[in-house]
Amino acid sequence: MTTTDDPTLAPDVRAKILADEYTQLAEQADHIKDRQDQIKALLVELLPGGGSVGDYKVTVTRPRRLDAKAIEAAFPVTQRPELYRPAINTTAVRKHIAEVNLEPFMVEGAPVVKVQ
Repeated sequence: MTTTDDPTLAPDVRAKILADEYTQLAEQADHIKDRQDQIKALLVELLPGGGSVGDYKVTVTRPRRLDAKAIEAAFPVTQRPELYRPAINTTAVRKHIAEVNLEPFMVEGAPVVKVQ
């Protein structure tokens, strides 16, 4: 049984222990992520096209995507409307429709927990 599973502890004490553990794990995760990023950068330098290293196969890809702004400039909506689609502007909806009238359209997402 871990400390946080002890039902005799007060909820605020258990919450404090969990928050402490969470922040420690977050710090470790940040350090690990930073080191992984450093290693990836070094592997790109050492194996720019990828390759085999011992029991590992290193793959280096360079994803490509369309530059939407450049396409919009080259193919304006007035000349090529078939390339565009209408979409609801939720910012404008919030600006022009009362919040009380929007309540039926609200959906609740998963809880977000932040420990600072």
